[in-house]
Amino acid sequence: MVSGGLSKKIIQRQPRTTYLFKESLILLLAFDHVDRTGFRWLISGTKGEIEAVRFRSLDTHQPARVRPAFFSTRARIGVQSVILRLILPLSEVVALAPAGHYKTSHFVIVRGTFPTEGTMASDFPPPPVDSIDWNNVGFKVREVNGHVESHFSHAGGGTWSEPRFVASPHLQIHGMAPGLNYGQQAYEGMKAFRAPPQQQGSKITIFRPHRNAGRMQRSADFVSIPRVPEEHFLKCVNLAVAANAGFVPPHETGAAMYIRPLVFGSGAQLGLTPGDEYTFVVFVMPTGVYHGVHGVDALVLEDFDRAAPEGTGSAKVGGNYAPVLRHSQRAYAEKYGITLHLDSKTRSEIDEFSTSAFIGVRKGNDGSVTLVTPDSKNVIESVTAASVCDIAASVFGYKVEKRRIPYEELPEFAEVFAAGTAAALVPIKSITMVSKNDKFAFDVGADESGGEVCQLLLKTLKGIQNGTVEDKFGWNVEVTAPPKGFVDGAGDVNASATSVP
Repeated sequence: MVSGGLSKKIIQRQPRTTYLFKESLILLLAFDHVDRTGFRWLISGTKGEIEAVRFRSLDTHQPARVRPAFFSTRARIGVQSVILRLILPLSEVVALAPAGHYKTSHFVIVRGTFPTEGTMASDFPPPPVDSIDWNNVGFKVREVNGHVESHFSHAGGGTWSEPRFVASPHLQIHGMAPGLNYGQQAYEGMKAFRAPPQQQGSKITIFRPHRNAGRMQRSADFVSIPRVPEEHFLKCVNLAVAANAGFVPPHETGAAMYIRPLVFGSGAQLGLTPGDEYTFVVFVMPTGVYHGVHGVDALVLEDFDRAAPEGTGSAKVGGNYAPVLRHSQRAYAEKYGITLHLDSKTRSEIDEFSTSAFIGVRKGNDGSVTLVTPDSKNVIESVTAASVCDIAASVFGYKVEKRRIPYEELPEFAEVFAAGTAAALVPIKSITMVSKNDKFAFDVGADESGGEVCQLLLKTLKGIQNGTVEDKFGWNVEVTAPPKGFVDGAGDVNASATSVP
């Protein structure tokens, strides 16, 4: 069995073979990995068909220790230096080992891609796995290598534990945890992107994680959860992405890796008081791109208030989203693609869409462009909206206003779009308020893919995120390789039922 991203299915098996090496130094094409049986695999080849050599050390019968390194004209083992001839593609990985130290167990031909466990920094990031049709990723839950967990206990010292990797998509949680019973939880949404191949080996970057760290801290304050320090948040997010780097989609697909940090009360508790134990987890999932996004019709929700005037509207907590589901489903049935909330106190001002931030575009007779976003204490501080406004002002010289937006101003907007992590910007074709028989239409372009301003901002935003447009803002944070053994030492919540191959 091959683990760590390789298929269990053996395509072809060849007879057992033993080799004795007489050379003073042997060269193996390799990406080495120790599976759970204790065997080490040296895996070579590209594009689907790869050869795996399973072997143990001749002398100790312990997993052999081979140091992989990117192929270059010079490689160093200990104090010995060897000159390598350029006989292999630069994209190959090589490992060097003393002669006579190993014998092979057998050869197999398997279909899969290089696993990421135990890699060195020079091997990072690995290429995307080939077990996924990257042109049809879609928006569904997929199995990845696992997730990252960290725990907090007031009784245990009041600090967050060092993150650990769990090779499972499941959490171990007591049924009486306040995160389940009282909604004591907060979460985030962010993305990681693979840069073009020509950029430093197709590095992986996360878009503006510092902003998400700060927003989660503010959300945690609302529900009496100890703050996750920014440095710890960033570390856990980096490790979760790095440990699943093979699931970051190829650059050319336009797809990304969705990142879901989640913090919740996890200790068993009966009373409605702040508990002692909390858990912070980071899940990741490859997600597709919104191909051919078209303008959608929006419906103003008139019989439901998203949040009370002095409530939790600005916190990213589950309680702000689940109650909207029945209303949004009803709107979908009536052919509205998104729902819009007015302020709950007067129902006369724009707050936000149920899933994303509101941005309106005003155009002056002189050709000037102004972006307007709501100034309300009951809306989420959208990372996407803030980024779009920064781009608008710094790149295109547009004016940006953050202020109260009366409902009556809607017909004065030339364009309206919804800003969020999932689709970045979604052009709004119309906004309807049934009770007033109002339907305001907006420019979404001839093909309904967005008006002129929307398309300019979206193209620039996505370009910065995926590395095709210079990141002059310094928003992208490069993902670094996990420490050696971080993934290999993963624990399982329930290995018999939930371990991810």
